[in-house]
Amino acid sequence: MALGSQVGQLCSKQYYGHWKRGSFGLEASVYSSHCSLLSILFLQVEEWKRVIEHKDQQIIEFREQALELKQQLSAMSIDSERARLAALEMVSCY
Repeated sequence: MALGSQVGQLCSKQYYGHWKRGSFGLEASVYSSHCSLLSILFLQVEEWKRVIEHKDQQIIEFREQALELKQQLSAMSIDSERARLAALEMVSCY
């Protein structure tokens, strides 16, 4: 049996009821420490999930900004080329 499932089993409601009644004896402290560690672990996992979700959202926003900037650059480049062509046409007309 994996350690995670053992800890989960210790923290389950079924075992919690036995622990509260004192039928585990010395294992009550083991239960308490495992559940405390497991609770801390779950809190850390949830915190990191939120951090990663936030970072994923930032990545999406930055990709959208990069795409918009590329489109603007392309439009500016085209406008610049048009201006150069217009200037050349004016010069060649004289």
